Amino acid sequence: MPISRVELIVNGEIRESVAAGPDQAEGSWSVKVDRSSWLALLVRGHYADKPEIVAAHSSPVMVEVEGSPFYAAVDAVTILEQIEGALAYLDTVGTRAETRRYREMRLVLESAHRRLHNRMHQQGHYHDHTPVEDHPAHH
Repeated sequence: MPISRVELIVNGEIRESVAAGPDQAEGSWSVKVDRSSWLALLVRGHYADKPEIVAAHSSPVMVEVEGSPFYAAVDAVTILEQIEGALAYLDTVGTRAETRRYREMRLVLESAHRRLHNRMHQQGHYHDHTPVEDHPAHH
């Protein structure tokens, strides 16, 4: 696919974006981070008669800043939604061959959801709640 753009992603958000040639691109960025972060490159491309799409995405590079835990609000919201989706799948579509295993899986997902949800609120990142997950502290 012909390349059209390369973007620097920092903690899930586009930090920089540059146009690129259709066959190759090269370059570099200097990046200052003041807290622990993840960085990645996203490559966009398109054929002449098609809209631009994500053509490639690198694995993240983790940059740890002393005294700063890894946490990105954008990622936290996405992960929270994925956990909620996994719970919905488990409760509606997933087969339950063993009741004990179903309960174990549900407990792991609920625990992860609760820990992340609480951390988001501790960090001051409020988010939309589903009716099931709503609570007074959010209002």
